[in-house]
Amino acid sequence: MPIGCSFRFAASQDATEGRCSRTAQNNAAATIHSVAMRIPDGVAANCRKSPERIAWLEGLPALVQELEGRWEPTSDAPLNGEDPRCSYVEAVRRQDGTSAVLKISMPHMEQEDEADGLHFWNGDPTVRLLESDNALHTMLLERCQPGTTLRALDESEQDIVISGLLRRLWRPLPTLHRFRPLSALRRVLEQPDAGGSRAVA
Repeated sequence: MPIGCSFRFAASQDATEGRCSRTAQNNAAATIHSVAMRIPDGVAANCRKSPERIAWLEGLPALVQELEGRWEPTSDAPLNGEDPRCSYVEAVRRQDGTSAVLKISMPHMEQEDEADGLHFWNGDPTVRLLESDNALHTMLLERCQPGTTLRALDESEQDIVISGLLRRLWRPLPTLHRFRPLSALRRVLEQPDAGGSRAVA
C-alpha cells in the first residue's frame, strides 16, 4: 500500500545546532537557515545499510534548502508521535498559512509509488498531495489532524480501522497506471534483506 508511511510518520526538531553526519550517526543534526534539523535514530540506522542511502543522508541539508526556495515552506511546531524510520519529515506552513508536512523519503522500494497513490486517491481516504517531485522522492502533504497513530489503539480497534480503510481504498484503476501488483511486494518481503534494500516504516 503506497500510503502507509504518510499515515504513520511524525517528526520533531532539535534546538541544538550541528551538522549533518557524514557517517549516518544517530541523532545527527544539521542547521539550515538557522533552523536545526534532527535525523532520527531509525533513519540513521537504515541509512547505514547501503552507500546509496548514506549519500542521500549527506545530501539532505542541501535538498531541504532547495525545497525551501521552491515551495517556500516555513517550519512549524514539531509533530508529536513516533519518529520516522525511512524519511525526513517536518511540520511546515505554506505561504498562505495552511499547515502541511514536508516529507523526503530515503531510497527504498515502498516509496516508489507513494506520490502516485496519493494523487490517485486525492484525499479520500488519504491526506492530500499538495506538491511532489518524484525524482527527488519529496512531497508536501496535507497535515493530518488530529494525527493519532494506529498503534495507539488496541489491536481489535486497529483491525476495525484497517478493514474500513481498505474498503474505502478499493476502486478501479485507470487503464494506464504505474502501480505494481501486491504480488510484487510480497516477493520482495519474502526475500532476505540484501544490503538494506528494504526499509521498515
